[in-house]
Amino acid sequence: MPDSSEDPLLVDEHHHHSRGRQRLWLSLKYHPRRVAEVALLLAMVYVEWMGITIIAPLTPWFRKKLSPEMDGGAAASIMVASYAVGTTVGSLISGPISDRIGRRPVFLVGLTLFAASYFLAAISWNLMSFACFRALGGLASGNRPVFIAFLADISDPRDSAFYGVLLATTVNAAISIGPMIGGALALVKLEFPLYLFGGISCVLLVLLFFVLRESHHDRSTTDAGGHVTDIAYDDRESYPNRWLFPTIAMLALTAFCARYIITGWSTVFGLLGAERYGLNSAQNGLSLGLQACVLILLSIGYIPITRAVLSPALTAAVGLAVSSLLVVVPFLHNVYWTTAIGAAPGIGCCLFFSGMVYFITILSPGSRRGFFSSFVYTSSNIGAVCGPIFSGTLYDADPSLFTMSCGLYIPGLCSNCAGRKAVMLQDLCKRHGLPCKLYNYPHWDCPAKLDYSSVYNAARDALLGVATAKSPAVVLAASMGCHFGLRLALNYPVLIKAIVSVGGSYNPGACWRLEDSSEWVYVASQYAEDDGAYKVPKAFLRDMQANYISNFEDIRVPVEVVHGTNDESVPVETGEKLAQLLPRGKLHLIEGGDHRLSTEEDLRIIEHLLEKYLFD
Repeated sequence: MPDSSEDPLLVDEHHHHSRGRQRLWLSLKYHPRRVAEVALLLAMVYVEWMGITIIAPLTPWFRKKLSPEMDGGAAASIMVASYAVGTTVGSLISGPISDRIGRRPVFLVGLTLFAASYFLAAISWNLMSFACFRALGGLASGNRPVFIAFLADISDPRDSAFYGVLLATTVNAAISIGPMIGGALALVKLEFPLYLFGGISCVLLVLLFFVLRESHHDRSTTDAGGHVTDIAYDDRESYPNRWLFPTIAMLALTAFCARYIITGWSTVFGLLGAERYGLNSAQNGLSLGLQACVLILLSIGYIPITRAVLSPALTAAVGLAVSSLLVVVPFLHNVYWTTAIGAAPGIGCCLFFSGMVYFITILSPGSRRGFFSSFVYTSSNIGAVCGPIFSGTLYDADPSLFTMSCGLYIPGLCSNCAGRKAVMLQDLCKRHGLPCKLYNYPHWDCPAKLDYSSVYNAARDALLGVATAKSPAVVLAASMGCHFGLRLALNYPVLIKAIVSVGGSYNPGACWRLEDSSEWVYVASQYAEDDGAYKVPKAFLRDMQANYISNFEDIRVPVEVVHGTNDESVPVETGEKLAQLLPRGKLHLIEGGDHRLSTEEDLRIIEHLLEKYLFD
């Protein structure tokens, strides 16, 4: 390929004062081979980053194939972190090696190993072999420090922001398309994306072998045999900078944090998509890809932003601040909102790493550029290792270790949330800063209008309104409320931590007085104002009987059965039998206690049982 014999730097004053198409035309006219080298290396970076992200949406399915007995979070951590471990080692050694032997050999050897790793990963026989081959691919692709050094070798500092944007746009485009392609191709065959990227890497290797020349300014000749003059700005006198190492250290720490966030989120999102939202591999990949599409637009707008609005350093700081929005994801239960907020960590990484070429170029002297670049990217890749490991481990962790419970009161027949037990639960939760839900079901004060479905739906809506899987409810159920509490425990087991039943009747209605010729049922109670009985529609009892609980063995939450020995509404034998039927039932008899159990002594006993689960 012909090229000008001039200095390989794409630089002259006319070049710098030109914009857009004119600058590209000048580069193609005077340095076509250098443009081809940069384009092929960007294609290499593109393929490497696509290779990273194609795995993210596929981790649930690779786990089922390679290690079905392992927890999803642990398996995803191993698959993602193994690549990052290899990349960390590669970043650590590639920069210094390229300072010694040159950039070209490092690129060619790395791409050879990268292609081989994908073919080997496609034929892996278990999770450990898959992780080892992924680590080999990561080691081979840990050449971003070399690419940064290559760009710094061939460019003027005034072009560093432009090359940084090229690199960031390439990476973000790969991040966008990789999950979508991986998820779609995996529908054909799970290993097909691995074979495809191995083949593409081989094609790039052949092209780079014939096109790429050495760029390192300490070497006097290129691999093509042409003379390369020294880079003027590298030979200028360097003045001591006492802030050099602290600045590089802070840059490395920030790179660690940025990669920790983005890789941790990529690990967890694949699991969330499959387990919480029921997405298939293609839908998972599409969601990740849509998040990354925002980053392409940011990369394109990076130069105008840093020229007209904020400096590169402040732009990076704003981006990393946006990443903190990720903390709201645990409170979202909508795939669209989760996908939208999930773009936040990518925005932070994009705005930070888009300026990396600029930062490295202006901070580090040419003779140690590879070393400093390796140091920063090694720190970044350590973050990429820690992100999947910690996020996957925390995803599998018992949520009760990290969250608090909440309280829910389910009232009995013709009762409301103004009673002493309800107020006691509310005060207990308020003292300790816990959420609490009290409610009245429809027509609680007019039993003649009661409807079974409405009563159950009110209890269900109250539970869904206060409890989550991360913050399950401790239910205080009074009298007939025990029946509805047990039904909720069967239908929403992850939302209920424990039930404290007070004078509870698990299948009420057996002692209610029926009259064949009437549409009413009469429930005897000393608390009823009219004739010592509540008048309830017969349809209410009929619907309740249709929903009687029989599968008590499926109720796995602990149930504390509190019953008074002098209960005049629900016989004490009912409480004793309930404790026997439940796998985790425990009976607490209060000697001389009535049905409501609302004395100070009774309330202290109930409060102690509630505290046992609210603060455990």
